[in-house]
Amino acid sequence: MSERHSSVTTIPTSNPRPKPKPISSKPHSMPSPMAHLLPRRPLLLPLLISSLFLLSLLALLHSPSSSSSSSPPSPLSIPPLRPKIYVYDLPSRFTSGVIRSYHLARSASAGDASLKYPGHQHSAEWHLLTDLLNPSRSSSSPLAVTSDPHLADLFFVPFFSSLSLIVNPIRPANANPATPAGYSDEEMQEQLVEWLESQEHWRRNNGRDHVFICQDPNALAKVIDRVRNGVLLLSDFGRLRP
Repeated sequence: MSERHSSVTTIPTSNPRPKPKPISSKPHSMPSPMAHLLPRRPLLLPLLISSLFLLSLLALLHSPSSSSSSSPPSPLSIPPLRPKIYVYDLPSRFTSGVIRSYHLARSASAGDASLKYPGHQHSAEWHLLTDLLNPSRSSSSPLAVTSDPHLADLFFVPFFSSLSLIVNPIRPANANPATPAGYSDEEMQEQLVEWLESQEHWRRNNGRDHVFICQDPNALAKVIDRVRNGVLLLSDFGRLRP
């Protein structure tokens, strides 16, 4: 009896099965579509510090104490500038001398007790002068009077130009024309300008910072072209032209 032999044929494979890789201990995160927009970890700390600094700065700026100290002062809290004005001490013939001549022309007493400005028609030139010379004038006045001409912004010329114009009373029609008048307004005007032109502060700006008051429209008419650079406080009615 013959023995049967069985043989097992092994078929070789060209691609052996790969060995499984060991599982890593580090977890792998799934990529997110927004991952490229997120900041990297090293930038988080500087960003957080910057945010806290900006918040602190905003809180400081909006605090009551800082807003009151850093905000500019209100225009109402700034005291207005007061120009300084110097009042000329004119020779008496241009001030009290005009009043005296007015009284003498009317045969009135011209003593010192009667040297009051006559009438009310042109009394603004009198009241302006007395206000500027008042030692107790209000500190809220828009002008500050100075006794130092070098500090002055303006110069007031207290010539009674309107009163000087009417010192001589109107003569009646039958008056003798040969009788000379005792007072000449035109001569007084010319003497005033000659005196001013000899002053240092007049020559400095050619009279542009000098103030005259001319209540009568014909006051200073003789010398108007020589003083027109100044500040003329007048009632004009079209006599002056630019």
